[in-house]
Amino acid sequence: MRNVIIKNGQTSDGRELQRGDIVLGLSDDDAARLTQGGGAEEFAAGKAILLTTPEKAAAFDGLVSGAWDREYPLNQYGDVQQATYFAAAASMAIASTELTVDGYVFTDADVGKTVGVKGPGYGSPTSDFSLVANDGVMVSTIQSVANGKAYLLNAANQTATGCEVVFGWPCDAAFTAAVAACTADYAADGVPGCIVIPGGRFIVTGRLPVSSGVSIRGVRREGTHVHVCKIVANADDSTTAPWFCRAGSGVRYKYVSLTQFSLIGTFFAATSGYGSDMKMIHMDTTEDSFVTRMRIKDNPSTALGYDKSLNCELAHNIIVRGGRLARPSLSGSSGGAGGSAIGVAVADYDISMHIHHNRIIGSLAAGMGNTDAGATGRSGINIEASAETPNPPAFGGNGLIIEANIIEGYYNGIVDSGSHAARIVHNIVRSCVHGIKAGSNGVTYGRVPRDTLVSHNDVSDLFAWGGQYAVGLSVNSAPGTAAAAQSGIAMAWGRTRVLDNTIRAVGGGYGIALLANSGRPLLGLTVRGNLVSDCDLSGIRLFGEFIDLELCDNTLISNGRTATAGNKAPIRFDTGTTWVGGKFSGNRYLDPEASPTQDAAPTVNNAVLTNVWAAEKVLALINGTVANLPAASATYKGVRATVSDASAAYTSANVGSTVAAGGSNQVPVFCNGSNWVIG
Repeated sequence: MRNVIIKNGQTSDGRELQRGDIVLGLSDDDAARLTQGGGAEEFAAGKAILLTTPEKAAAFDGLVSGAWDREYPLNQYGDVQQATYFAAAASMAIASTELTVDGYVFTDADVGKTVGVKGPGYGSPTSDFSLVANDGVMVSTIQSVANGKAYLLNAANQTATGCEVVFGWPCDAAFTAAVAACTADYAADGVPGCIVIPGGRFIVTGRLPVSSGVSIRGVRREGTHVHVCKIVANADDSTTAPWFCRAGSGVRYKYVSLTQFSLIGTFFAATSGYGSDMKMIHMDTTEDSFVTRMRIKDNPSTALGYDKSLNCELAHNIIVRGGRLARPSLSGSSGGAGGSAIGVAVADYDISMHIHHNRIIGSLAAGMGNTDAGATGRSGINIEASAETPNPPAFGGNGLIIEANIIEGYYNGIVDSGSHAARIVHNIVRSCVHGIKAGSNGVTYGRVPRDTLVSHNDVSDLFAWGGQYAVGLSVNSAPGTAAAAQSGIAMAWGRTRVLDNTIRAVGGGYGIALLANSGRPLLGLTVRGNLVSDCDLSGIRLFGEFIDLELCDNTLISNGRTATAGNKAPIRFDTGTTWVGGKFSGNRYLDPEASPTQDAAPTVNNAVLTNVWAAEKVLALINGTVANLPAASATYKGVRATVSDASAAYTSANVGSTVAAGGSNQVPVFCNGSNWVIG
């Protein structure tokens, strides 16, 4: 059996027809010759020929040419009418159903249309960005018109003027019918199809479940706009809250893609407040799918949720204010995990995804104050471990590449809380609180990613928020609540490599923070070749337990700009830090500005280094006391420091004698491998 094209009575491959051959794209003349009256089969010389329907024959024209462009124009599957949109023209008064729109005269033709208004809706944010209901969204229906004004089903909850508004007839029926036709054809012949949305503005209000073989394409992202206008009752119900969503579970769906249109959630909220399932795009367990050249704006929760998927691409998208209702808590420390621009849950080893060249824009900004309703977004890109993520040491490779994205205005720029062998490279992150985080981020199954490369990223212009330090790049072994209870994870974290990143201008925070949670050491961590400059606190901070750490060849310039004592150091070892095995060498400390002055050497405060190859020959001590000197050993042989409480003065007679506390003499000391001696 084979697919055959017949033109002018000849087969496309020159072979004779065989029994069971499927004839595609048949012309009327050829069909008349073969069917002799339009029957589905013609027995000629003992051969059976199965003819496709005219509709399928037309759809296959692109397929047989290699284009795979079976299309389902949306306006052929239902009533598809343009919506009307104004950026700042609507007004409503509290307790009134009357809607006026400057520049538009409502008529009887508008009765019954769906309306979305931003401003007079069901609630407003509190000072800590928790929500009474949502951020003023109202979605209603025009019940009547009079004197050019519309009267809605719902009354305004608050007075609002100059508001954003959209109104029109929803296209849900056409989308549902087109998806059904595309799905049925794919089930019959395995050929994916594409639903084509014309140029213009359109409204959708329902939920659009899709399965394998269904894609949606607009004319271009600047020319086709789809507004999701709905208020859901349960913001955490994945069966009602999302718009475009993968239907069912337990089966990996293929060829489910979106491209070339704008998807707008300005008028999408919930009566019950923020919920993590309020995603306009909610994909899970897909394969060979993509989301490219989309503009996704104002989604309440994660804008592009794409979990546990294989061979998928998320690229060249513009995402604006993803997580607009997922505001970071000013009283918390993590900013939460939900409400990202792109969210990916990793499961077992069967996942691979390329996330690249996306422009991600939040609206979190320094100095905007605790009551600003526009402060949105928790993470630009959030990679999160799930319940299915295996425990160490049984790690595989997820195949995630996060590359060349530009992210600004989120609490976290990029978070990886549990992937395997990811590559986070060549991204630009700016104007966030935390730039790049490898660690749990407070999520239930969060953990340090394994065998991950964080390289050649540019992180800049960060700011402290709500009493929390800003951090350019961090690795943190604190597990999530569920991960903490799992066995076998205490010693198997990490092997993360942090290489050749540029981190600069971290306001109110550290350039790089390496934080090993109690009982869960950071293992096999490499921090090398990074440039860290102009941070308010120390360039690199270490705390906790480290095994086989390599901290080498980093350049620290003009850090500690607003700090005192140990936080002026280029590298700060916090009290209680232990480091067993590894290498500490080749780091450069520069301060061309000299005001404020970065310390000339690392600060060590009761830290213990064992079997660490160290070529850092000068230590700056917090308070500069004998008690704060690390234990003398071969590790510190040749290392110099200064103490301020020596019992003996610095004289020729005392040079070479073991230093002891108990006085007020400031003297230089060095380690001879066994003791700290004056000299």
